[in-house]
Amino acid sequence: MMNGTPQPHPDRYTRHRTFFSDAGWHRLTSTVIVIAGVGGLGSHVLSSVARLGPVKLLLWDPGVIDAPDLNRQVLYTPADIGRQKVEVAAEVLVRINPEVQVSTQALPITAERCDTVCASAQHVVFDCLDSFTARAELDAIRSRRGWTVFHGGVEGLYGQAVTFGPDGAGYAGVFGPEYATMAAAGKPILPMTVAVIAAMQVGEFVHWCNGDGSTPLSRTMFVYDGRAMRSDGIALTPQS
Repeated sequence: MMNGTPQPHPDRYTRHRTFFSDAGWHRLTSTVIVIAGVGGLGSHVLSSVARLGPVKLLLWDPGVIDAPDLNRQVLYTPADIGRQKVEVAAEVLVRINPEVQVSTQALPITAERCDTVCASAQHVVFDCLDSFTARAELDAIRSRRGWTVFHGGVEGLYGQAVTFGPDGAGYAGVFGPEYATMAAAGKPILPMTVAVIAAMQVGEFVHWCNGDGSTPLSRTMFVYDGRAMRSDGIALTPQS
């Protein structure tokens, strides 16, 4: 585990602390926040979440940084090309907020590996993956371990965000029973699309911290169209 050396400042969180109830702040700081994929979506999510408080982060990603990543993966610079994404991300995050605790796994996230790595503490997971095959593992984790999943997906100028609670049909309820065979997101991807969807995922997490498990996007899927510069919501059926 890579821990930041705590250097708390009394005013560090004053601009947003009032948005959290006391129970919500405890939930924020005691929950292990799992980031599945620390590329475009994941790096934007991490940049925001690390600023919220003295959070506990667990990063999963087997990838290394390459030059095309730099158009949207905000934690990395040209000097990082060729290095493991989780390694660089951990270093940057403790510079952003020395109070965060960061653990890393330079591996794809799977249900079996989570059984080994993840303790009994409360967890949530941000889905920042680009493959529905990989997301099937997240759905298995969600149903087996009772985790809430904040899903984000991007492709070109388009993206979506939705939250899956521990119960319900999960990915299959929204994307269909054959979702795991859907093609991976295509390239190219514009930075603005990634930023919009990551912001929605983080917003959902804040709602989750303050609420009873239900969030706005557990009932509605947010859809972003960057070509038309508009967003919309698709109401989900109760079983989803």
